Amino acid sequence: MMDHEHRTALYSLDGNLWMENDSDEETELYNEEGLEGEYIGDIMQEDKPTNTTRIYFQNVNGLKWNTNGGTWPVICQAMAGIHADIACFSEKFQIREKMKEIASIQFDQVRMVTATSNRKVQRAYKPGGTAMLTMQDTVAYSKEPTKDRMGRWVSTRYSSGNGSNVTVIGAYQVCQTRRTGQTTAATQQMNQMLEEAAASGNNRHINPRECFIRDLTAFIQQRQANGDRVVLGGDFNEVVTENSGIHQLASACGLTDVFCQRFETATGPATFKGGPNRLDYVLLSPALVPYIRAAGYEPYDYRRVFSDHRAMFLDFASDLLFGDQPIPLASVSQRELRANDPEAVPKYIESKYAELHNHNILERLLSLEEMQDHDPAFVERIDRDMERAATIATKTVKSHKRYPWSPQLSKAWAVIHYYKMCLSQLRRPAVNLGTSITSWRSRNPGVPDDVPPSEAVAKQRIREAHRSLLQIRQQASEHRRQHLDHKADVYAELGDTTKERILERMRNAESLHRAFNKLCNIRNPERSTGLTSIQVPRDPSATIARKLLSRLVSSLVCRSVFRRCHKSNQEVMKTRPTAQVQSTPFL
Repeated sequence: MMDHEHRTALYSLDGNLWMENDSDEETELYNEEGLEGEYIGDIMQEDKPTNTTRIYFQNVNGLKWNTNGGTWPVICQAMAGIHADIACFSEKFQIREKMKEIASIQFDQVRMVTATSNRKVQRAYKPGGTAMLTMQDTVAYSKEPTKDRMGRWVSTRYSSGNGSNVTVIGAYQVCQTRRTGQTTAATQQMNQMLEEAAASGNNRHINPRECFIRDLTAFIQQRQANGDRVVLGGDFNEVVTENSGIHQLASACGLTDVFCQRFETATGPATFKGGPNRLDYVLLSPALVPYIRAAGYEPYDYRRVFSDHRAMFLDFASDLLFGDQPIPLASVSQRELRANDPEAVPKYIESKYAELHNHNILERLLSLEEMQDHDPAFVERIDRDMERAATIATKTVKSHKRYPWSPQLSKAWAVIHYYKMCLSQLRRPAVNLGTSITSWRSRNPGVPDDVPPSEAVAKQRIREAHRSLLQIRQQASEHRRQHLDHKADVYAELGDTTKERILERMRNAESLHRAFNKLCNIRNPERSTGLTSIQVPRDPSATIARKLLSRLVSSLVCRSVFRRCHKSNQEVMKTRPTAQVQSTPFL
């Protein structure tokens, strides 16, 4: 056990204290005995403090993939539970398209980069590979994800308000120097290296570990030449000694071993179940060391992520790391414009350009450049008009949810329009709107008769009307169903069978539409495939449900047959629906 002073302080390269631990009574540092189930270093505060950026590294030792994502959803849930901002994983990554889909379910904002070799495998997992997640508000800083051609590392460059960028790298170095199997990560890399050497005419062969150090050093030095500060973490499968490749990389790139400085030893603590040595660690630019708030290793098999390697984390002060705190980002569902929408983006650009052109923004900007005297008011007017153009363009692509019509919904909108007309009359007394107001009341029974005496009262009535509209929208489907039922009863009493049949078809169509929406909502969001079964209640009173589901099945079968025939013969073929039902467990 290290003494009390060493247990409560981290050291910089010059030996001075660079951080005090606020929880020294709870934090246990490096101990050679009995550490399998203990924290080493700082204990992570799962309720992450404000102004903190959390970076997490772990060799997950395989995803154990299945149709539901295997252990990947568990990993994503664990990262959400600790409020990680950047997470790097390595080893046995068979890259799958559904990984991003599953991560998007767990996080409102997520950016994912994965890397693997170009070798094909037939099994459910693939040795080697790396992945990185950037989550929640930190996505706003990410601007350049990259991946290694052999899957040895992934990286993301993050912009910084203080003028210099930060590159975070998650890496995995193989432990073998020669082939040990047909699909091991070392064999994959050696085969790919031989192909590249043959293509380039280079006869010099090096082992994958030497190639890893050479290529990663070159990548880091390239980023450093552009002014980037670097955080490199992962499973390097070697102890940091004077003769090790990692020591050569750290010396060439000027990186600091955080945990070596913390524990004053390069060999411990053990981070791999199969040995006593430290194989997982973090190297970073010395300029980032003072920004660290906490750093530590977690116990083995923690957070339901079962692996033979410890996870490790670093907590940075966000305002020091990025120059400011992350900007809160709106969730994807709340965004009015999405940059990957092929229909909305051109419409937005055309609308915004038209507004800018109408306000002569380009000419005014040219005039601003030629100005000799500073004119803040002129600049503010340009900024206001540009912001207004963006707002107007956004409204042109904004999607509005359509609510089913009902008398209650119509009356709610009529009341809002009435009070807006009254507000316009109060604001412009010279314009006589009395006739329009009276006509509106006569055409919409139920609109209030009173006229607001002042603008403040009119605005208050409008706010109340909007709150009432919100409540009615929540019950819009029920109001619509009651309205159709009432009209059907009226026509039945009048004996108008034609209109009664029309209303019956309308009710069936709208019920079928609601059933489709419900099925879309209750379908497993982690599956991209379609429906495979529909359970129908055995209750004899559920006749309508059986009828609607029968029509639903027929529609689905006909659509399936149509698509298959159109794809094979490029023409529509009439096929009996029952031919498809026999092997499909719909009912």
